[in-house]
Amino acid sequence: MPTQCCMESRRKIFIAFSECRTPSHKSFSVLRRLKFSHSTNMLCHLHWLPVQYCIQFKLALLAFNARNNNTPLYLLCLFHNYVPGRSLRSSQSNLLCVPSHKLNFGACSFRVAVPTVWNLLPADILACTFYGSLIHQLKTFCFNNAF
Repeated sequence: MPTQCCMESRRKIFIAFSECRTPSHKSFSVLRRLKFSHSTNMLCHLHWLPVQYCIQFKLALLAFNARNNNTPLYLLCLFHNYVPGRSLRSSQSNLLCVPSHKLNFGACSFRVAVPTVWNLLPADILACTFYGSLIHQLKTFCFNNAF
């Protein structure tokens, strides 16, 4: 009898969860919080990143894949390694060249945003060579910055 009760409660939770329209409604139903509770605490508890940090995470992954030649050719030709004109310490830091742009709208373009996000990462993340270690360090970095 206890397993049947447990199954019934799980089914009710699943039905309530599937009727939710947005991820925030789902987090309210999973955590059983009030409708007007602050969402930042719930995002932190569920280990969900805010949208801005999710975008930065994806852009950094694209930059990593472009640096390791794991992307299609049309993406590879958008990014170039930073090569200074003279011998500098930054020449060893795995940076990408950020193209110049004249308008603020140009800073939002893909070919400018990806190198900008990549160059703002710490040196230990830029030195990653394996995809799994990069994801782990990048998620930790984004989560620490978000919360």
